Amino acid sequence: MYVGATAEKQPDGTFRAARLHVFSEDQRGTGEGHRPLSSAPQSGLTMTNANVETVEDVTVQNVKGRMLTLKYKGGEIKVLVPPDAPVVKRVLGDRSFLRPGAEVSVQASQAADGAKTATQITVRAAGR
Repeated sequence: MYVGATAEKQPDGTFRAARLHVFSEDQRGTGEGHRPLSSAPQSGLTMTNANVETVEDVTVQNVKGRMLTLKYKGGEIKVLVPPDAPVVKRVLGDRSFLRPGAEVSVQASQAADGAKTATQITVRAAGR
């Protein structure tokens, strides 16, 4: 599996996931690596896009969850995914995903004339 983990470093050197994105196979390798979260660099959150090497059921500081070992070019980290962390599966879709009640996030580029073109549209289906 290839995932993107938004996480915060813990005192023991591991990370605790705030959110986990499961990428589709065709997205394997997208943004691979470990870095500060670009949308909130001062927050202490990191983004790690990597392959899942191992999964263990664990209890850390009275929190049961799954400890993932994420391996990327140049390193690896361990990320605890607690039960309350949202897990999002990213898939390619079509216009049928755009329905009343769906949450939509749009990334766009802006041309010199001010026109914007969507480069990515993320849809969270209502009730999911």
